[in-house]
Amino acid sequence: MPKVSVIIPTYNRALYIAETLESVFSQTFKDYEVIVVDDGSSDNTADVLKPYMVRIDYIRKENGGQGSARNAGIKVACGEYIAFLDSDDLWVPEKLEIQTGFADEHPDAGLIFSDYVVFRADESGQTKEMKRVQIKDQELSFHALFHGNFIPTLTVFVRRSCINGVGLFDESRDLIGGEDYEMWLRIAMKYKLAHIPAFLAKYRDHNNNILGMDLERNCNMHMSVIRKLLSRHPDVAERYHIDIDDYYRDYFYRSGRELYQNKRFIPAVRYLRQALSYNSLAPKALVLYFMSLLGVWFSALTFKRV
Repeated sequence: MPKVSVIIPTYNRALYIAETLESVFSQTFKDYEVIVVDDGSSDNTADVLKPYMVRIDYIRKENGGQGSARNAGIKVACGEYIAFLDSDDLWVPEKLEIQTGFADEHPDAGLIFSDYVVFRADESGQTKEMKRVQIKDQELSFHALFHGNFIPTLTVFVRRSCINGVGLFDESRDLIGGEDYEMWLRIAMKYKLAHIPAFLAKYRDHNNNILGMDLERNCNMHMSVIRKLLSRHPDVAERYHIDIDDYYRDYFYRSGRELYQNKRFIPAVRYLRQALSYNSLAPKALVLYFMSLLGVWFSALTFKRV
């Protein structure tokens, strides 16, 4: 029985998946199995994977999203621990060794994650580090996680017993891109989170990855996660001392501000209007709301002149 099950969902990532697999096979820790779940790819992913078939467990299924693909892998996984990796990202060689050692030494830690690097490759294959994402001074609690997802999926290392305790990923279409966040919230309600302050993974920045999704879509997805959680666990606010009205007002304001800063004036107006519905006299939201309206007006005026 392998100690760690590595689950890699993939959909039309023939260009990247070989490099992703090589980063797993280069791990200094060797007691693992690799489960690749092809979520109905229409490119030549299967052909790219042929040389690796003796080293991986390969599952092909009808397209259903990241959540359903990860679930398919979990159902056949044999490891005590489960690690998730998307098929365009990479791990540093010591990733599994460090996290397995930490998990063995800290049996109270249910989900373990780390920092990561963002990189981009040009057409010649040369890579450039874009930034380092470090989780600094973060309270590792459900309350903190509820206010914003700080757990990068490509670094997650979780006990199989935790997944057994909370259930599989939600496969709902409205949560695609946020099903991982929803799962981490459920885990954080029952188990301890732990952070290793080291850069153990590399996130590939390219035009088609989910973290690069449209800002407005990302905001909508986040709210879908929170609303679904509240509908399933109506006692969350009371149990964790969360003022839901304050939470919504702050989230809609921050989202509206970010949309405004990106010159997305129409959705900014929509989000700031929702923030004001919780406090119609909030000065910052009110000022930004009218500035967004002006942005809409100037954009329309410029378009007419062109």
